[in-house]
This record gives sequence, C-alpha cells and structure tokens, in this order.
Amino acid sequence: MPTLDNQQIPYDDLQVDQYNFWGSADEYEHVSGVCVLPIAENAPTDTDTLKSWSPVVVVQLHAPYRKRTMSWKATKRNSPPVIPSPESTGKLEFVGGSVRFPGPRLETTMNSLVWEAAGVYSYVETCEDDPGRDGYLLTSQPWQTQIQDFNASTYGAADGANLFGAISKAGYDARVGVNQSEMESLNGAFAIYSTISWFPAEYVNSELVNGGPDTVYSSSVLTTG
Repeated sequence: MPTLDNQQIPYDDLQVDQYNFWGSADEYEHVSGVCVLPIAENAPTDTDTLKSWSPVVVVQLHAPYRKRTMSWKATKRNSPPVIPSPESTGKLEFVGGSVRFPGPRLETTMNSLVWEAAGVYSYVETCEDDPGRDGYLLTSQPWQTQIQDFNASTYGAADGANLFGAISKAGYDARVGVNQSEMESLNGAFAIYSTISWFPAEYVNSELVNGGPDTVYSSSVLTTG
C-alpha cells in the first residue's frame, strides 16, 4: 500500500472486480492574465502601416496560471469505492468542490449492496504555466493495472527535482509517464504511449491553431503510385 507523509493511502487492488464503474475527466482552464483594450482609431489607409497595425492593445495584467476541474464517478458492489480526497496535493491547491453519495441500493439478488459516489473538484496550480514544457496531470484510478506495473519496471519514474510545473510534485505513475514520453512518443511510426495519469507536453503543438505546422513532407508522402 502506498504511503504519503507516513500515512497509508488505500488502494483497491484486491477488489478491482467489485467495481461496476470507475470514470474521471479532467478539464484545464488556462488563465492568460491578458487584458484586451480596443484602440480609439480607425485602421490606417497606408498599406505598409496597415501590415503592423492592430485594433487592440494587449496588456499583461498578471502571470499566466492554470485551473483544473476534475470530475469522477464510481460504483462498486459489497463495499464503498475508494474515492479521491477533496484536498490539496502536490502543486494542486484545492479550491472547492462537491461529493454526492446516492444511497446504497440492493443488487437484484437482494444479498449485497451497490455503493455509488460522484464528485467535482476544483484546483489551481501553484506553479509556472508553460505549455511548451508542461504536460497535464490526469486522474488515475484506485488500483494498479498490469500496464502500469510494466511501465514502472521498464521506464522508472523521472526525478521530480529535475522537472517543472505540477509534474515536479506529482505521483509516481505520472512521473513514469515523463520517462515513457521521452523514450517512446513521436519517435517513430510505431511509438506507443500508455501512462494514464500524464498527458505529455510532446503531444502539445503550438502551431496547429495558427494553420501550422510548417510544410515539411517525407519522400514517402510525396510518392505517387
């Protein structure tokens, strides 16, 4: 059983088969700190001046930061599911949220209960927001899969002291994803990435929204039959 600050953290490895459902979703809001001020003038008529003219002035009011909203739901037979704790962790400062517990219901056999829980938590990251370097932490489930075991033994976990952003204080599985992404992602046609708790920065493209990337084709793409 994992530990944090000398306290045991419950994982449900021995009762995975009792879960009817476990699901989560993570939504990130990028707060840019930018204020847009329209200028009180018409567009210039000179074509050379017009090329560099802007109808707005962009003012940076504060440093960029990210908000994370995490929603989850769990259903389990016989005993309650292990659920995420509504508190701060790592570089995630807990802002608030809610937890919902529908009353336990009898299974059709009438011999056991089905427990349900659902929640929505809000966090703010207390670290630099750098999309070109930072990936995204994702919620993991309360048990370890064979894929996670394989990844941990194959790649190991990156040292948080050498990382930036929320991943620097993240759990072991997410830091395994850092090593896997550096060794596997985008390095070949058959690269596989399989860490469920970390979306790597290598998969974030700064040119897509602006009509990129640059036009670079391999010879195989240009070959016609």
